Amino acid sequence: MRCYGAKKESHRCDVLLWFRFLLARTARWQFLRSAAELHNLPCSHSEANNDCPVLYSSRGNGLTRNPRRFALMEIPMVDLTKTPDDLPIPQDDGLANHLIGMVLPNLSLPATNGRQIDLGSFKDFLVIYCYPMTGQPHVALPEGWDQIPGARGCTPQSCSFRDHYQELKALKAEVVGLSVQTTDYQKEMAERLHLPFPVVSDLDFKFQKALNLPTFLAAGMTLLKRLTIIAKDGKIVTVHYPIFPSDSDPPWVIDYLKNHP
Repeated sequence: MRCYGAKKESHRCDVLLWFRFLLARTARWQFLRSAAELHNLPCSHSEANNDCPVLYSSRGNGLTRNPRRFALMEIPMVDLTKTPDDLPIPQDDGLANHLIGMVLPNLSLPATNGRQIDLGSFKDFLVIYCYPMTGQPHVALPEGWDQIPGARGCTPQSCSFRDHYQELKALKAEVVGLSVQTTDYQKEMAERLHLPFPVVSDLDFKFQKALNLPTFLAAGMTLLKRLTIIAKDGKIVTVHYPIFPSDSDPPWVIDYLKNHP
């Protein structure tokens, strides 16, 4: 159809052009949405001027949504289950020496299972592994992250606790992960890694302040140093700190539990 001529013909042309525009727009949206689902990226039709997917950026104590357009193929896939061979080894700075013998505070913290968990209410053994921050597959880690002793390895540590979970349960121990990211941020990680135990958010640093847990700064964020607490009937009986490599933490916990039934 030519787009000139009689008035009636011109009107039909306008309708056809508008219809073609809508088809192209719909096809573009469906392509981007499919690409986002394929790469496990968040996608919202109301964000980024209806462009999808949505990037994340480092803000506060986690990686938050940043609705900027980007070329999908330019985002590298980060294998968070592995760590570089040349990571610096964290040294014991003595900042956890005061913890053994302390009583866990009765604080209710939001968890990835949708509940409020009071860490001070557990009977028998409770294992709390505190970690800095898990990364996300299509988001670059903070600049210099690998050069910070003990920072890298949160995903391998969580996966290791997942893989040893049944053995820990057999030793009458409950497992809880803890970090200062939001619950929504933690839920994405817990679902992606299929964690069988809850992860709680200490977003307001209430648990950290109650026990004076060691922290560090990275990319403008205050984060917990990697540290694992074993408590029995609400009282801390031992602490694993520093931890390296991160996935060696559950075997260390299991060895302690077997020797201290």
